[in-house]
Amino acid sequence: MQDYPRVPEMELVRRSDPYLTVSLRILVTRGDKTHMATTTRRFASALTALAVMGSGAQFFDPVANAVSSTEQDSNINCADARKAVDKADAALKIAQRALASAQANRQNDRGAVDAAKKNVAEKQAALDEAKATLAAAEKRAAELESSIADHEKTITHLQESLQSTKSKVESEQTTITKANETIDRLTVNVQKIDEEITSSTTKRAELQKELDTTTTDGEQLQKKIDNLNTEITKQQKQRDEYVTAIQSAQHEITDAKATIEKLRVQRDKISEKITTTQTSLDELHSKVVEQTGDVDGIAKSITRTEREIKALTAVKVTNEAIIAKSAKDIVESQHKISVSKKEIIALDLKIDQLEHSLAPQKAKLRKLRALAAGAGVVTVAGGAVAIAGADEAAAGAACCNPCCVPVDSGLVADGDAKIAAGGVTAAAGGAGVAISTAKIAHLKRSISGTERELRALKAARIAKKAIIAKNVKNIADANKVIAVKTAETTVITKKIEELKNSLPGKQTELDEATKKLDELKKSEAEISSRLDELTQQRDKIDASIAEQNDRINAAEKKIEELKTQITTIDGKIAELTKDRDAAQDELTRNQQRVSELKKAISDLDEQITAKKTERQHILDSIAEQRTTIAEATKRIAELKKEITKISTQIEDEERQLNDAKAELVSVTTQIDKAKAKVAEAEKQLKKAQDALKAAEDKLAADEEAVAEAERIVKEKLDSLANAKAAGLCDIDDEGNSVSLTVSNARQGTLAHGKRIALPGTGV
Repeated sequence: MQDYPRVPEMELVRRSDPYLTVSLRILVTRGDKTHMATTTRRFASALTALAVMGSGAQFFDPVANAVSSTEQDSNINCADARKAVDKADAALKIAQRALASAQANRQNDRGAVDAAKKNVAEKQAALDEAKATLAAAEKRAAELESSIADHEKTITHLQESLQSTKSKVESEQTTITKANETIDRLTVNVQKIDEEITSSTTKRAELQKELDTTTTDGEQLQKKIDNLNTEITKQQKQRDEYVTAIQSAQHEITDAKATIEKLRVQRDKISEKITTTQTSLDELHSKVVEQTGDVDGIAKSITRTEREIKALTAVKVTNEAIIAKSAKDIVESQHKISVSKKEIIALDLKIDQLEHSLAPQKAKLRKLRALAAGAGVVTVAGGAVAIAGADEAAAGAACCNPCCVPVDSGLVADGDAKIAAGGVTAAAGGAGVAISTAKIAHLKRSISGTERELRALKAARIAKKAIIAKNVKNIADANKVIAVKTAETTVITKKIEELKNSLPGKQTELDEATKKLDELKKSEAEISSRLDELTQQRDKIDASIAEQNDRINAAEKKIEELKTQITTIDGKIAELTKDRDAAQDELTRNQQRVSELKKAISDLDEQITAKKTERQHILDSIAEQRTTIAEATKRIAELKKEITKISTQIEDEERQLNDAKAELVSVTTQIDKAKAKVAEAEKQLKKAQDALKAAEDKLAADEEAVAEAERIVKEKLDSLANAKAAGLCDIDDEGNSVSLTVSNARQGTLAHGKRIALPGTGV
């Protein structure tokens, strides 16, 4: 038998996996028959297998014995068998490569699935955050809309109340007009009675005139005395006030000096603290400068990205500024609308007042014109007679008073008689009516001025309505600008975020250095703020000291001025007392003459008592009407106060309404931004979920592919083993063939088909 080389030991040693399996197949051909025997041993390692195989008999003897005792008929074509083995081996290698590729794909796709799951979680978190922001903004918008509705309801109620109050004013003004008409009618009746009384009292006119004059003089004297007493009391009170003011100023000087001393002690303490704080600030500033250098060095590595971010941010800021300006324009326009509405209300109120004031003025003008047309001739004639009498009285003696009563109490009989006669004549032409061309002209000017003011106010109201329309258009235009710029800003914001996420890892180092710098700057700012506070405190104390010195100077100056004024007042009191005593003596003489005149006309008064009683009834009615007018006027004043109050409330509500609307615009913008973020987040989440689904589907396909590849590899292994089992036909000169197979569970077949010499067997 021919010897074959041994299997190189390294072929087994390098395959040092545990549980090495060694199989031996022997084909022995004897004549036309081929016999096959197989044995398999499992070893703990390759070294153990080598040792056993080296002994020879304990491994190979069983095979030799089996060959001699086993007879198997077989018709084996060795060439075909070897072809089958080669084909099965090639198919196995292809299947193994497919399995390795499928396993690699599965591993890669597992990583892709994990990454996709992480991305889905991140996108879900971003979506949740965007939805929370949107919910908060929508909640605030709902609150603002409710507030706006409440304010609008309140404004409507107040406007209704305002209109009701205006109606009440109109009603009261109507009452006043009717009362004035009644007064005019009753006044005519009084005039008729006065004419009758005048006719009955002609005989006593001279005495009555003197009595009236004397009484008037007495009243003027009494009034003069009262005024002098009042002035004396006033001057004495003023003097007492000046004395009190001097005492107060002296106390103020004392207090100011004490305050200055306290403030100087405080200033010295603060100055010491300022020195200490400044030293600490200088030391900390040096550290800030050093740390700033470190931060600048780190920041250079990310400058390029930051430049792009800054450029986009500048565009964003510009857009936001445009949005803010548009929002501000909206608020300003709304304010202008509100102001114009309030001004229109004020104009309407003024117009109503002027329109209501015109009617009574025009009615009064018509009455004055009628009275003047009926009584003017007689009035002028009577006035001429009175003037002539006055001239004669003036020629008779020097006068001491406006009524031309001589100082010696003597009467200029002829002149006074003519004056009286003139008065009677004038009364006969319309006594007590007081009609004059000048008064009619004045009333006409007043009516004309009121009408001009009405025209101006109505023109102003039209102008204010035009302003409102213009500002409504401005608000619509601004809202369009806000919508466009908001959309642009959203795109820019997304790009900025992408750029920020692309910044290199050195950002962390920069953040740490910046954090340290910020801490240093914060400390520096705190110390600097403390230094500023101390400096401000010291400045305030200096200012307070200066204020106290000013108080002292002002008080001292005031004391001197008050002393001068007291001296002046003492002189005035002495002079006023002298004038009062003189007036009192004159009043005594006047009162004696009045008593004499009253006794002389007492009898004549009884004759006209009845007419006066009737006249008094009418005057009482007039007084009642005037009381009605006064009460109505008072109610009108109260109603106008109520109108002002309601107008103020409307203004406050409109201001709050405008503030709420402005905030609603801002919140609406926030909602739009939040909705855009939610939509974008949902889009990104959908993309991530789709990517995850695709990755999971691909991984499932990979799992199926691996399983299928493993099945195919197993099939190919089985096929190869069967082919080798059936095709081991490497026959020596005597027709014998030996095959050795080495394998383990982890790596499959390690060596196969090696021809070897069988030690100790003779095979």
